[in-house]
Amino acid sequence: MRAAARGEALLQPDILARVLNQGPSTQKASRDADFLTEREREVLAGVAQGERSKEIAARLGISERTVKAYLSSIYAKLGVDSRAAAIAVAAERGLL
Repeated sequence: MRAAARGEALLQPDILARVLNQGPSTQKASRDADFLTEREREVLAGVAQGERSKEIAARLGISERTVKAYLSSIYAKLGVDSRAAAIAVAAERGLL
C-alpha cells in the first residue's frame, strides 16, 4: 500500500516476468492480431498478395463493397490510409 501511495507501479512477479520476456514488437503484434478479425486478416493477406478488391471479394464470397468496408476498418486499426501503408505496417508488426 505504501508503494502504491508513492505512485510506484506494482506488478506481480509472474506478470513482470512475462512482460520482460516479450519484446515490444512481440507485444504489439500480439495486440494487433487480437484486434484484427479473422476476415480482416484474410482481406489483408489478399492485399499483400496483390489482389484487387474484386478478386478478394470473389475468393472470399463477399461483395466488393464489403471488401472496401473491411479495408477501411483495417486502415483505421493500423493507423494508415492506403493499401501500401497497410502492407508495410502489417509486415513490420509481423501480421503477414
